[in-house]
Amino acid sequence: MEKKISKESILAILFLILTFATFFMKGMFFEGEQFLYMGLLGIFSAIVFLLIPSKQPFGNSMDWFVLGIVIVYGITLFTAIYFRNAAMELLKYVSCFLVYLIAKRLLTDKKTWLLTAVYLGGVIMSFIGLGAASGAYFISGAYDSTKNLVMSLFQYHNTSALVLACVFLFGLSLYQKTKKLWMKLLLCAGNMIALLTVVFSESRGTWLLFPIMLFLYFWFLPKGQRHISVPLLGTILSVGIFMRGTGNALASQNTAICIIYMLASVLVAVLLGFLFETFLSKIRSCKAMGIWVFVVVIILAVLFLLFGKYILPQSIFHRLTTFNFESRTVTERLTFYRDAFSVFKEYPIFGIGGGGWPYIYGAYQSYRYLANSPHSFLLHLMVEAGFLGVLVFLYFIITLIRYMIKLLKSKSDARIETAPFLVAVISIFLHSMIDIDFSYFTVTTLTWILLAMLSGFEPSKLPNVSWLKWLGLIVSILIAVCGVLGKVAWNNYYKTAEFMQTDANQAYKCVSKAVSIDPSNSMYSITKGNIAFHLAAANTDQYKLKMYADEARNTLEHAYQNNPNDHLLVNQLATFYVNISEFEKGCELIDRLLNIQPLNKESYLQVARIYETVGQICQKNGDMDGVKKAMGRLATLWDEQKAICEEKGWSFEMDRATKDSVLQAIRIMDQFKALEEKK
Repeated sequence: MEKKISKESILAILFLILTFATFFMKGMFFEGEQFLYMGLLGIFSAIVFLLIPSKQPFGNSMDWFVLGIVIVYGITLFTAIYFRNAAMELLKYVSCFLVYLIAKRLLTDKKTWLLTAVYLGGVIMSFIGLGAASGAYFISGAYDSTKNLVMSLFQYHNTSALVLACVFLFGLSLYQKTKKLWMKLLLCAGNMIALLTVVFSESRGTWLLFPIMLFLYFWFLPKGQRHISVPLLGTILSVGIFMRGTGNALASQNTAICIIYMLASVLVAVLLGFLFETFLSKIRSCKAMGIWVFVVVIILAVLFLLFGKYILPQSIFHRLTTFNFESRTVTERLTFYRDAFSVFKEYPIFGIGGGGWPYIYGAYQSYRYLANSPHSFLLHLMVEAGFLGVLVFLYFIITLIRYMIKLLKSKSDARIETAPFLVAVISIFLHSMIDIDFSYFTVTTLTWILLAMLSGFEPSKLPNVSWLKWLGLIVSILIAVCGVLGKVAWNNYYKTAEFMQTDANQAYKCVSKAVSIDPSNSMYSITKGNIAFHLAAANTDQYKLKMYADEARNTLEHAYQNNPNDHLLVNQLATFYVNISEFEKGCELIDRLLNIQPLNKESYLQVARIYETVGQICQKNGDMDGVKKAMGRLATLWDEQKAICEEKGWSFEMDRATKDSVLQAIRIMDQFKALEEKK
């Protein structure tokens, strides 16, 4: 009689399929994919809470960390500079909390299933990315031909490389577990594909981290088991053999040669794996295997540096030899960190709230740059959640250190099971200290699943009470509703672009649906306000003209109340006020641009355009006092820009159009002065 698969196993498979799918959703960097995931997760987690009882009561140190993040971001809602984005960040961390709880319920005794699902997702993602890089097919953002960077499906080389380095690690663990030779050889091929992407992503942070990951993994394994995965390291040798040829083929976009080199490197990796497995599997133990692996990797790295000119592709050799503390990447990051500390000093206790950085960093930046994140998870927490975020992070670090010590003291089986998860978590958090990895929701959810696998180290201290089930069910339903509604709004917003050039009325209907669902989204509101105003201007029907104009005003003003630091929104609303002859409001508002983004050339251009427009309208209406007032303000813009540059210690030139407007205003003011002197 066949054994029936349990409902728990079915749900575990479905959860792993959902996790697997996130590798092909652009890393869930954008809200559209995030909302879709939340909707599916909410529905799925509600089913899990109804059907599957918790195996582990809540209350250990890792449980409190994942809950602590949720609580801290919940508190920041009340002090956030942009409530809507703060609410979105809270939704994401609540979703991660659900992911954590589901993983504890479904995957605690299915760790190999998890390793397999993540491994397959990473290898397939890597395979697709390499194919796009070779020119075999086109995937937007998968390869940067100008810099010869394999971006993969995450469309960002550094985070892709980090995830695939963890996938390589999971391959080592699966190799450790299997006894079948054909499976081991498949893992050699899969690890080779992942490693190729890590190498040609040219992520220097991951390159530096990779030998540390290998050392930690073999260190955490019990004695007598460390030699088992060593044959899989033949992939590193295979990469070295074919690296130069593959890199040159990628740079020249020679598809056929790229594919030949990649296939050859995979075949050699499989062959080396077979040879190592055959001849080295007889080694029963090696007391210092972890140290030896680390030493060998370091020696290989040194050899690559010494003879890199002959072994490495030119682009990789250049990135290695030009990396120092004066390189652009390092100086940029240090600037981000310094500016993030400036924000933290202004908002030390509760921070600026989730998602607030893009709307405030312009006022604190040392020089003009674009960055939607401070490029450090710790600083990200400091900026968004203040001192409360720092406390939660320190609590996590202490917990992780305790778990490391427990792992080293634990029994052999526990070390084999847990080592890949612990090393992956350490690696992700280390890399996130210098990059934006947690901006990719795929990375965040995956990390929280790994944390759930680590939580078994410590018994929970609270009883398994029934009300937690119903609380989880309610939260799941809320996440599902928010996810579905958010996705509907997102889809309607992007339908707007399809109709903008062909059917303004249909575009207005689509964006109105988006705003009705997500009224605090300033991006949606700017688009609706812009379309409504143009419909008003194009209408001869006075009733419709007033209706659209009022709708534009109400939409933009409501958005501004929710997010007064959005420079695009400020410019849009100021332009609207000027176009309806509310000059004082428009001028007062546009002046705020110089506080929001004082080092942005565009800010000065927009200020100049507003005052120039006001002057022209006043002149047309015969209001010479209005002309004088507008031109008088515009004439001081150059001096104001110089004063700001002096204060910031960084100079820049205004655009030619801005300068021309200011010079014209100065000439007009000279004419006014001459007329007054004649009188």
